[in-house]
Amino acid sequence: MARQLLRLTRFVLCTILVVTVLMTIMVDGPNQDTQHLGLIVQEEQQDNRSNPELGVWLYRGSDFITHEDGRENVEEMQLLFLTRKKFMNRVCKHEVSNRAQTVPLNHKEFLINREFKIVWCSIFKSASSSWFAYFLTLAGKNPNVRKNSEVELARKTAYPRPSMQDLQEVLNDPSYTSFVILREPFQRILSSYLDKIAGKEERYYHSVRCKMTKQKRRTSKPCFPTFPQYVDYILEQYAAGKMLDEHWQPYTLFCSLCQVNFTYVLAFENIAEEQNFLLNHVEGLQNYPLKHEHSSEHNYSAQVREHYSQLSRAQLDGLVDIYKDDFLISGHSWIEYYEYIQ
Repeated sequence: MARQLLRLTRFVLCTILVVTVLMTIMVDGPNQDTQHLGLIVQEEQQDNRSNPELGVWLYRGSDFITHEDGRENVEEMQLLFLTRKKFMNRVCKHEVSNRAQTVPLNHKEFLINREFKIVWCSIFKSASSSWFAYFLTLAGKNPNVRKNSEVELARKTAYPRPSMQDLQEVLNDPSYTSFVILREPFQRILSSYLDKIAGKEERYYHSVRCKMTKQKRRTSKPCFPTFPQYVDYILEQYAAGKMLDEHWQPYTLFCSLCQVNFTYVLAFENIAEEQNFLLNHVEGLQNYPLKHEHSSEHNYSAQVREHYSQLSRAQLDGLVDIYKDDFLISGHSWIEYYEYIQ
């Protein structure tokens, strides 16, 4: 029964998304890009791939972005980014919550490099360590010589939080390139749990861990929350109207995704190819190779079922309520997670 429901839901989602794209084509006019987009939608249906929803296809990485010999297919990559922007704009106008549509621009979470004219909003647990280190390198700082994290070093030495006016000026300047990296929402919050809560002993999260386990820290003995306790903490904080931690705050709000017309929206699931494209198309960045800084060795895709199967339906419903906008705007689906709890 559950599998039949999943197939039916995927069919409905696919139908909705195809209609969305066709409506976009009708509104914008049948230019070359949208004609090509229509062909891609048809091919996607005919191929009967494992994830037929157009939104999922836009963010999972695509077979056509590189040639067989490994060369970058520039035209198709540009089309992918264009299609992704159109998809996001449509979702922002018609599908996300009113809060996501009206949230003020969260200007403090952006980094602006004026020398290379590049702007980034740092969604944590979406290749953020690598890009903080990269922005430090662009500013002439050595990210390997530090007492603090890349985030602290960047904010203290090179990238003070911009004012609303400063950010709006560069976002409206066509000579600047802005980008953001989106990740499947539930894999992102699992990554935050494994790295920040269940993983290494970060002093900053000591008290948070004990709040999750509802323990009083009368001794130096550390607290080790389970994944359900971590989820309960997120749900309680959200219900109380409190600001969620940056590592699990919904990124639709954190990076004001419906308020900013990013030049590029990258997919974490295809990060290697897409960030290489970005580096090759922003003047001057070709001379600065990007190093992979992510310290975790977790295989998140393998751990998804293990951890989400520990949740109750009420807990999963609560998470979907919080991160629904992130799922909608990134084109991923939360439906499969309900299979894990049965």
